[in-house]
Amino acid sequence: MHEIEIITNIWLQGIGEWLSIPMQLFSFLGTQYFQIILMAFIYWCVDNQVGIRLGIAIMIGSGFNTAFKWLFRSPRPYWISTDVKALSLENSFGIPSGHAMVSTIAYGRIALWVRKRWCNTLIALLLFLIGISRIYLGVHFLSDVIAGWCLGISFLVILFHIEKPLGKWISKKNIWAKTILFFLSSVIIILFFTVWKASIVNWQIPESWKANIQAIGLTPASIDPFRIKEIYTLSGLWFGSLTGYAWLDKCGGIQSKGTQIQYLSRLLIGFAGLGIIFFLFSQVTDGSTNELMNLGAIFIQYSLISIWITAVAPLIFVKIGLAKRRNNKE
Repeated sequence: MHEIEIITNIWLQGIGEWLSIPMQLFSFLGTQYFQIILMAFIYWCVDNQVGIRLGIAIMIGSGFNTAFKWLFRSPRPYWISTDVKALSLENSFGIPSGHAMVSTIAYGRIALWVRKRWCNTLIALLLFLIGISRIYLGVHFLSDVIAGWCLGISFLVILFHIEKPLGKWISKKNIWAKTILFFLSSVIIILFFTVWKASIVNWQIPESWKANIQAIGLTPASIDPFRIKEIYTLSGLWFGSLTGYAWLDKCGGIQSKGTQIQYLSRLLIGFAGLGIIFFLFSQVTDGSTNELMNLGAIFIQYSLISIWITAVAPLIFVKIGLAKRRNNKE
């Protein structure tokens, strides 16, 4: 099957190298990094309730995408054929495409919020181009992308129907019960993937994949599909986002609307804070050989990043007059 699909990758790459830059751009729009930036912008400057729902959708999609990748353990095109150019490098498994799946969930959630034909059309086109970019760059087969789209739509529908009843159930709990619940759920995420990884520790990368990787000048170590670091990142984001939003809501929330100067000031302060957190933790983890300490630092780092986005930065905006409390609480 994959040997047949490679024809699609080769044909797209044969259109010309001039497509490389626009395809890299569309691929970037499908990354979780860009989607987190988009979530922060919506949270700070558009509607924090929509922002947190978008963030939750992205995190759930990312978690299940990793689970499906671990389940199917499918190769990337350039892992099995040197005829496909590796215009981008990925070290996780192929199917389903994370860009296609998580982008469908994220941008689809925005479409469900906006509910305008022009928005639906624009997002459909964007999702198509993101998927095509992954095939062109040689990191996904057509079937990977189609699987990502289908799973993304399925999870989008499920999340849309359960978010309100689940939100009502959680809202009835006090702030400390919510915090404990969110922390325990983040620990469950880590334990689930850690136990799964331990159960498949004997799985080996096929020799043919290693040979093709070496043929294009890479080392077999560039294939690292069971990355537990990403699980700690996801777990930290999950705990911090939900906990931060719960505490912000307890403090009265914020009104996202404001002036253009206020929007710009919020973004400058918000992203400056993120930069500081990234810098400080890079000093802690750089050069450290203690894996457990590094994983713990990753969890704390991304917990603080998401708490900054969902609680600390908004409260600073209120304190310095860049936003008002939604419920007028002092």
